[in-house]
Amino acid sequence: MSDKDILKNQMRREIKAMRRSMDKSEKAACDEAIFRNLVLSGVLSNAETVLVYHSTEIEVGTEKIVAYCLENGIKTALPRCTTGHRMNFYYFEKGDTLQKSDFGIMEPFENPEREVKSFEKTVCIVPALSYDKDGYRLGYGGGFYDRFLAEHEEILPVGICYNENICEMLVRNEFDRKVSLVVTEKNPEENNGKK
Repeated sequence: MSDKDILKNQMRREIKAMRRSMDKSEKAACDEAIFRNLVLSGVLSNAETVLVYHSTEIEVGTEKIVAYCLENGIKTALPRCTTGHRMNFYYFEKGDTLQKSDFGIMEPFENPEREVKSFEKTVCIVPALSYDKDGYRLGYGGGFYDRFLAEHEEILPVGICYNENICEMLVRNEFDRKVSLVVTEKNPEENNGKK
């Protein structure tokens, strides 16, 4: 394991511990503000398809993002992890059943007829433990999103994160992909939706 990997793993542990210790009402207020700022940014209304993860208890909540997209006729898709640290996205509709993956994440069932194949006018909401000022992220270590975004450069990647987890500069490697925009509970004035 390289020195960079050791530093990243240490930071992951620290941020996960901080997220677990967040007061539930504080987290709910931050999630609401992030959702509001994301809507204000205009990136959702400009998209035909939004790729969004099903949040866990330590992640920025995505339930309102999914509901907003579905209510506004924006095609919505959730990821399903596959072999080789890759993932596919499947269209999601209200009432669809999800299943828990080996990682403990709720995912759509595999269904070739509902797999997203075209990514024009697509926004991807990218999960992370931390982002830096340049849009690089500290993920969970699997490399799923870095691989996916590298293969689909037409997608507009957007990060959502708690302001407390934004740092000046993260440790990076050659495979890390940055997002075009990071939305926190604090930054509506910076959210211009531009790539």
